[in-house]
Amino acid sequence: MIVEIPYDLEGEFKRYCETNGVENLDDVALRCFISGFNIEKYGPTPMGHKEVVEKVVEVEKIIEKIVSVEVPVTDDREVNKFIEQITNLREKYQSLEDTMTEKDKRMQTLSAQTEFYKTQVNGLQQEMKKKSGPLQKLMRGDFLRGSNLGKNLYDE
Repeated sequence: MIVEIPYDLEGEFKRYCETNGVENLDDVALRCFISGFNIEKYGPTPMGHKEVVEKVVEVEKIIEKIVSVEVPVTDDREVNKFIEQITNLREKYQSLEDTMTEKDKRMQTLSAQTEFYKTQVNGLQQEMKKKSGPLQKLMRGDFLRGSNLGKNLYDE
């Protein structure tokens, strides 16, 4: 197929190719033909349109869905018994804790008293040692030779 191009369009095409530095005129002519034919065949592309059309479309969908879930049935009496046991154990624990703190306080006071009494006893023992020295001298006595009390006291 041979296509004849009008003279003024042919001159304009050659000037376009010279300005843009195109060397192969036949390839550019073929591409122009193909793109023009595609526009004629399929219509202009959205990029060629400058006009933008906006549409507001409201869509309402009603979806019904059946959901089945297995729920375990529990006996609340057993749960309540366990809860009651837990509260009782907590109360007992709290009372035991209170008792332990009382016993600890009592132990601390008794320990302090014991330390006080130990210092008192040590002081009294030292005082006894000081006073027992002169008493020992007084307790020595002379016994008769015939008495059995002082056999070891005399060396005869």
